[in-house]
Amino acid sequence: MDEGNIDRGRIVNSELVPEEYFCPICQDLLWKPRSCASCQHLFCEKCLRMWSENPVNREKCPFRCQPFEERRCPPYVQSLLSRLNIHCRNASFGCTAILSYDKLELHEKSQCQYLTQRCSDCDQLVLLSKFNEHQQTTELCVPQPIKCTICQTYFPKALLQNHFYQCCEMKINNLIERTNADQTLQLTADGQQIPMNPGLAFIQSIVTSIQLVEQQKKFSQLPTSLKGTDPIRRAQEQRRNPFYRLLLMLKFLVLNWSKAPFFMWTFTVSTFMIFAMFAFGCFIILSNWSYRRLHFGIFLLSLFSYFLSYGTYFLLQTISDTNIIFYVGLCMFLCGCMMKISLEVMEMSPLMNKPIICIICCCIGILLMKIILLLIRFYYWLMPIYLAATIFTLLHCFLACTFYRVAVPIAAQTPPANQPTMPV
Repeated sequence: MDEGNIDRGRIVNSELVPEEYFCPICQDLLWKPRSCASCQHLFCEKCLRMWSENPVNREKCPFRCQPFEERRCPPYVQSLLSRLNIHCRNASFGCTAILSYDKLELHEKSQCQYLTQRCSDCDQLVLLSKFNEHQQTTELCVPQPIKCTICQTYFPKALLQNHFYQCCEMKINNLIERTNADQTLQLTADGQQIPMNPGLAFIQSIVTSIQLVEQQKKFSQLPTSLKGTDPIRRAQEQRRNPFYRLLLMLKFLVLNWSKAPFFMWTFTVSTFMIFAMFAFGCFIILSNWSYRRLHFGIFLLSLFSYFLSYGTYFLLQTISDTNIIFYVGLCMFLCGCMMKISLEVMEMSPLMNKPIICIICCCIGILLMKIILLLIRFYYWLMPIYLAATIFTLLHCFLACTFYRVAVPIAAQTPPANQPTMPV
């Protein structure tokens, strides 16, 4: 049901309803009302959620109360709303039912014989039996202009996607140029400029793209050429079971089979990068903890290194390289399918419509994994397992000590964020 869409004309004896039972944001009858703890004003739950999504409004209510605390509406408000009689929203299609406030949603959602759905393009109510015909007929469905949240300009739906991607690229380039300009003002101890790390620039561009897309999706769904994105989006919003999302993603890949190599490559690489960053973070935490508790920490670090060395050795003795590559790639791909990934951001990639390049990238990734496994096998073949495990443990301890010596001085020199810097 469309929340907050009960206008005064649908209410029986609407002139008897007090003015405070109409939402001050949408001007319609309160739907699932919430209240402000300070001023006690009532709002629709959906209207209040949209208001608070703006970072500027997050700490204040629409009547400027600060700090803003959302509460359930008083029981007498819900009691009065329950006594209202309201016409079904499908009255224009022939439904003559008049229902109480509490029974309205169930009727309009499943019991009405004139079930309708609101078109996301033209914002009209359309009979479910004629919904596909409505969307395919240009005379019936005239899309409303959609605002680009980056430049605040309205565009027709057919032109919004290309414009948004161009606008997003310009925004990212300006952000990177501003970051480079700030870093040129920072000099090292030798008076040399600090170059910007390309990896950090890439991560910054991805994070900015996700933020811009999520900001746009709060106002309207971005047009897309991909099939089957709506069920995936609804499953992510409803926080459905990961395995259910996996089935939807596999169906999505079948519907978009020509772009499947790109998504398979992207899902696998994204999951691998996340696991790599997680493992690196755990290594840093373990190194820090080990050197704070030196004796027990070194013992635990050595024990972990020995188990890892022997475990890798016996794994390579038991399973072939082909099976290792297959199962690791499959697990990474399936984990990527179950993650909450923005398909709109992925559609911005230039590799989307280049399946041959994606297949070549997959082959290169498999080749690199094979080379790494061969090097590991050569390492264990070159020397006895106990000597190989000892060398790996010493190397592990050396790296942990190096990271600790580098990280501690930097952390000591960085002042806390809430501590003001004293002037010189």
